[in-house]
Amino acid sequence: MKETIVINMPYIGSVLSVNNCWIRGKGGVRTNALKPEVKLWMLDLEDQAEKYKGQLTAPVSIRASACFKDSRHPDMDNLFKAICDGLKKGLDIDDKYFEISVGEVRVDPSLSPQIVLEIWDPTFMEV
Repeated sequence: MKETIVINMPYIGSVLSVNNCWIRGKGGVRTNALKPEVKLWMLDLEDQAEKYKGQLTAPVSIRASACFKDSRHPDMDNLFKAICDGLKKGLDIDDKYFEISVGEVRVDPSLSPQIVLEIWDPTFMEV
């Protein structure tokens, strides 16, 4: 694919992390689980990326840019795992073939917080 795919995702706040939380399972056994909000966000990303399944082959370049309401925003590197997991399932490409980088990160209280993902095949073009 010669064009850049752009996917806009809402930034749902500090909950957006794949850091596991401990929950009590059956018999009091502790298990790892993602927060429900994060699961829903990743499913939404997967659904949006699925539209482009088969249009890209490995390797894939991804640039993640973001707009936050204030300066108390996360380090973009901490969001990459959730981003990669959602794109991996949606694009059906193993995330070990993702080359991910940070684009523009800005703070603007007048805009809705969002993450913008630009995805392209680096063998065809440089963005």
